Amino acid sequence: MTRSQKRAIKLQQLRDDSLSLNDLVRYAQASLNLNISRQTVSRILREFALVS
Repeated sequence: MTRSQKRAIKLQQLRDDSLSLNDLVRYAQASLNLNISRQTVSRILREFALVS
C-alpha cells in the first residue's frame, strides 16, 4: 500500500466520523505534515471514490 493510499484511507476514516472538509484539511496539515488545499483533499477523496 502506498503512502498516498494510506493517507486516503485515513482521510476516509476521518470523513466517516463526519468531519468537515475544513477539518480534514487541518488534520492533513497538522498530522500528516502536508501543505494541502480543500480542493486537493476533495480531489483525493473523489479519486479514491471515497465520497458518495
